[in-house]
Amino acid sequence: MKDNRNKKKLYVIIASAVAAIILIVLLIVLLSQCGGNTPTDAEDGSDGKTAAHTAAQTDAGEGSTGPLPSKQESGTSASTETAETTEDAHRHQFGDWTVLTAPACVTPGERERTCADCGYVQTEKIPPLGHDGKNNECVRCGKKANVEAMSVTPYKYGEGLWITKVNGLTDPDVLVPDVYEGQPVVCIATSAFEDNETVVSISLPDSVTELGTFCFGYCPNLQMIRFGRNIGRQYTGLTCWSPKVEFLVVDPDNTRLYSDHNCVIDPETKTLVLGCSGSVIPDDGSVLTIDSYAFQDCSGLVSITVPSPVTTIESNAFSDCTALVSVEISDSVVTIEENAFQGCQSLKEVRLPAHLKVLANQLFEDCTALEEITIPDEVTEIENECFYGCTSLKTIRMPDTLQRIGNSAFNKCSSLESVTLPSGLTNLGEAFKYCTALRSIVIPDGVEELFTGTFLNCSALTEVTLPKNLIRVPRLLFKNCSSLTDVTIPDGANKIEESAFSGCTSLKTVTLPASVKYVDDDVFEGCTALETVFFGGTKEQWEAIRWRESDDCLKNAQIVYR
Repeated sequence: MKDNRNKKKLYVIIASAVAAIILIVLLIVLLSQCGGNTPTDAEDGSDGKTAAHTAAQTDAGEGSTGPLPSKQESGTSASTETAETTEDAHRHQFGDWTVLTAPACVTPGERERTCADCGYVQTEKIPPLGHDGKNNECVRCGKKANVEAMSVTPYKYGEGLWITKVNGLTDPDVLVPDVYEGQPVVCIATSAFEDNETVVSISLPDSVTELGTFCFGYCPNLQMIRFGRNIGRQYTGLTCWSPKVEFLVVDPDNTRLYSDHNCVIDPETKTLVLGCSGSVIPDDGSVLTIDSYAFQDCSGLVSITVPSPVTTIESNAFSDCTALVSVEISDSVVTIEENAFQGCQSLKEVRLPAHLKVLANQLFEDCTALEEITIPDEVTEIENECFYGCTSLKTIRMPDTLQRIGNSAFNKCSSLESVTLPSGLTNLGEAFKYCTALRSIVIPDGVEELFTGTFLNCSALTEVTLPKNLIRVPRLLFKNCSSLTDVTIPDGANKIEESAFSGCTSLKTVTLPASVKYVDDDVFEGCTALETVFFGGTKEQWEAIRWRESDDCLKNAQIVYR
C-alpha cells in the first residue's frame, strides 16, 4: 500500500512538471510575438512623411468634381490585433509606400506601408492635385471655370484684373478663371470669398499672383486650396475662420513655395507660411519658423507637434484654434512670440521647450481649459497677460530662474488656489487681479515694489506675506479681499496709498511699522471687522502720520503702540 501511494505521488509530481514546462514554452512563444504592441509614429525610425509635392505630380487622369470625402485617420491596422500601441512596443520596420488610390483633382488618394515584423499597416491620405487651369479649363479633367456663375466683378490690377467679390456661387468645386474678357486674372481681393457657405474646393490658376487678407476667410465648408505656379508668399490670414480646411496644395512647378504634408512652405526662409487642420509639420530641416497667423482659427486642429529643428513660433501662429487640445514643442524652439496660443479654449496639455527664456505677452490668454503648466527652468520672465483669463488653471510650477512677472499675467485665473513664487523674483506686476480662489501667497524679499491692484478682488485670500523691502503699499493692492483677516506691513514702508485695503470686510488686525509717514484716502474703507491696529512706534509718531482722510473704521479700532 505504501509503495502504491509513493507511485501516485511521483506521477502527480511528473505531471505538474510537464504542465509547467508547457506553460513556460507557451509564454515564451507569446512574448516573442510583436502583433499586439505596435509603436507610435514618434518611435518609428523612418520619417513617415508624405512627399506632397511629389504626390501632386501624379497624373491621375479624370478627377471627381464632387465635394471632398470626409477626413480619415492615418495609422490604421490590417487587423484588430495590430491596431493598438504601447510604450514598450518594438520599433516598426516599415517597407516602401504603396499607392492604393491615386489622387485626382479634388479627391485625395491613399497609400499604405507595412511593418515587416508585426504586420502593422500604416495608411495616410495623399492630398488632391487641384485643378490646373489653362484658358479657363482644367487640363486634367476638363473642369471649366464658369465665370458667369461666380458673378465676378473684375477691376484692373497692374497688368491684369482682380476678383473683388464672388456672389451667387452654386458649384462647390471652384476653378478660378485665369482669363476674363481677354485679360489675365492676377489678384483675388481681400475677403473675396468671405462668408461663402457653398465652396468646398478652390483651385487658383497660374495667372494669380496676389491674394488679399482673409480672401478665403469665413468659408465654413472650405476643405481644399490649390495654389498655382507663380504665386509667392502672401499676406497672413488667408483662411482665417475657415475651420475645415484640410488640404493645401502648391503646384510642384512653383519655385517660390511648395507644399508638404498640407503645409505651405517658403523654402528660401524655411518658413511654414500657411497650415491647416490636416498639417503635419516636417522634421527634415525644411521648416525653421512657424509664420505669424499660419494656423490661426484652424478649429479642426486637435493636436500639433512642433518638431526639431524648428526654432521660432511667431505671433498668433496658433491663435483661436478652438479645438486644439494638446501641443508638443521640441527643445529646438527658443522663441515663442506673443499671442501664439491665445484663445485656444480647448487647450489642456502643453509641453514647453527647455531653452525658452521668456513667456510672451498674451501667450495663453483665454485658454480656458488649461489646468496646469510647468514653466521651463531657463525662463526668466512671464510677460503681461500671459495667462490672462485661464479660468481652469489650478497649478503652475515656476522655476527658480524666474525674475519678473508682468502686469495681469494671471488676471482672472479664477481656479488658481496657491502660487509658490521663486526666491529670485524681483519684479511682480499687478498679476493676480480677480484670482478669486487664491488663498495664500508669499512674496519674496527680492521684490521691492508692488503695483496698483495686484490682488484686487482676490476674495478667497486669507494669508499674505509682503516682502521686507517694500517701501509703499500701492493703491487698491488688496481691495475687496473679503477673506483677509490680518496683514503685516513690513518695517521700512513709509506710505499706504488710496483704498489699499478697501472692502476687506473680514480684516481684524493690521500691523503697521513706525516708518509709515503718509496714509492716503479710504485705505480701510468698508473694513467693518477691524478691531486692532498694532503700531510699531509711539503715540506721538502715530499722531504725526499725515492722513489724507480719516477712515471711520479706523476710528473704531483699538491702536496698540509699541
